[in-house]
Amino acid sequence: MKGNKCIVLFFTTIILVNCKPSINKTINCEIDFSSEKIYEEYQKTENPIAKIEFDKLLANEWIQNDLQILKLILEEANTSLYRYKTKQQIDSLFSSKSCAFQNSIYYLDYIKHISEIFNFVSCGHSGWSHNLEYKKYRNSNMKFFPLKIHAIKDSYFVQKIAVNDEKLTVFDEIITINGQKPKELNEILKNHMYKDGESAPEGKGDISNYFKMAYSNFISNPDSFRLKLINSKSKQNYSVTIPALPLKTIDSILQKNTEEKKEWGLH
Repeated sequence: MKGNKCIVLFFTTIILVNCKPSINKTINCEIDFSSEKIYEEYQKTENPIAKIEFDKLLANEWIQNDLQILKLILEEANTSLYRYKTKQQIDSLFSSKSCAFQNSIYYLDYIKHISEIFNFVSCGHSGWSHNLEYKKYRNSNMKFFPLKIHAIKDSYFVQKIAVNDEKLTVFDEIITINGQKPKELNEILKNHMYKDGESAPEGKGDISNYFKMAYSNFISNPDSFRLKLINSKSKQNYSVTIPALPLKTIDSILQKNTEEKKEWGLH
């Protein structure tokens, strides 16, 4: 794979499997793990080769193995790996990540660390993607933020609405989401979002387009969202609590709203 200029890694499923979490197990940050066989198997298809049950914990030892596989693939496949960060910096990052795992964790918690690695590397020739099976699980089991937002620096504005709440109107400014201000959310998200060198120095380029996914991946997955907003017309503050909804429901409502606007000649 050396010399490839563009690669998307489905690394989160290269080696991870579900095991019962170990109790009081000593963490070894210098695990001796032979990765050649797994790497060769991954090279054949460049697709996930391990099955994950997303509602169960991932054993620490397998997380450690997966990190080693990820580092190996990055070093082998990405000829621009050290363009923005030195080898010493990347080695140090992986070492700190390896030592950070003290217990078994869930898939989405692991994803937070993986996205931080790619954000730190800041190379557009590499990227991460969810396990394809997770997308199926997500569609059946997960719920999401039911508004499309427009982010301008550290301010969020309501762009599209997928819930029935008469208080909410387009262009209203969102002051907090579950107690967190947009600036606070951006500070978290910018360390996980896609970044290519200095083209997106604060890592915030995709917050508007992928906010509901980013919130789910990197913040939390609550059953509801407590919002404080400023009405775009009256400039009065108000509060609402809206439910998290399945993706299919959100997409269906937004599509219906779009069609109704077209029918009435609205844009």
